Amino acid sequence: MQEFIPAEKAEKSELLDLEKSMETIPSMETEWVEHTVDVGETLWSISQKYDTDVETIRKVNELKTNVIQKGQTLKILTRTSALSTTRDKP
Repeated sequence: MQEFIPAEKAEKSELLDLEKSMETIPSMETEWVEHTVDVGETLWSISQKYDTDVETIRKVNELKTNVIQKGQTLKILTRTSALSTTRDKP
């Protein structure tokens, strides 16, 4: 495991290497969507569909439990990479 070096103590070459490696990581974009719950859906299945987690869905929608009902509308903050959104476009 590499030792953590604070940016102010890092050598210039180490910072340049980090900047260069980050260029290869796809950027993450977020967007809000509304999801209407269907029969059989759970917070977990919805979280998997939108690449988020159950806790985030619960907090955003002020849910005290994991119980949801058909027809309920949930606000979902999704995470998508620029790479995948580019790839998905025709």
